[in-house]
Amino acid sequence: MDAETAQAQYFCRRPRGSLKLDAGVLDVFKQFRQVDRYATEAGGVIIGRHIVGTDDVVADIATTPSASDRRTRTKFHRSQQAHQQILDAVWLRSAGTQVYLGEWHTHPEPFPSPSSVDMDDWRRRLERDAVEAPFVFFLIVGQLAIHVWEGSRTAYGVVRLVPQKFTCPDGGLDERARCDPDFSSDTR
Repeated sequence: MDAETAQAQYFCRRPRGSLKLDAGVLDVFKQFRQVDRYATEAGGVIIGRHIVGTDDVVADIATTPSASDRRTRTKFHRSQQAHQQILDAVWLRSAGTQVYLGEWHTHPEPFPSPSSVDMDDWRRRLERDAVEAPFVFFLIVGQLAIHVWEGSRTAYGVVRLVPQKFTCPDGGLDERARCDPDFSSDTR
């Protein structure tokens, strides 16, 4: 994860569409990566927008750990109240266009994978959390990479999203470069 020149990062959704992690979200992730041996796990919620008329989603904000979160080297427990207050304020300020998209946390490994605790938590969230969308994103920030999973609230399963190789220089979505199974970005 080269966040020195943080630009947006895209992940392909199935069967089509993309998840865009805005530069500000990547900056938060860079700040909390567990790159030294004593760094504790960090996390929060992802807030963003569903793009009308498409299957695209934009993550605009990643909340940062609060004083009431519980953090150790290998565990993170998010305090609901602190992060919910931020989510509520953003939702009001945006007239309801910026909403809860999911959860993020760090792992002290280069290329993160979910633990059994993560998987149990994700299943529980898919079954119990009150969310309008039929899906929730789960992000794990490793020392070198960000891995993203999309959870289905109807099937209660999770699927890992594939990073999109193409990013627009201006940070915008290029219609040609969407994660469309019928589009080939190979221009040879």
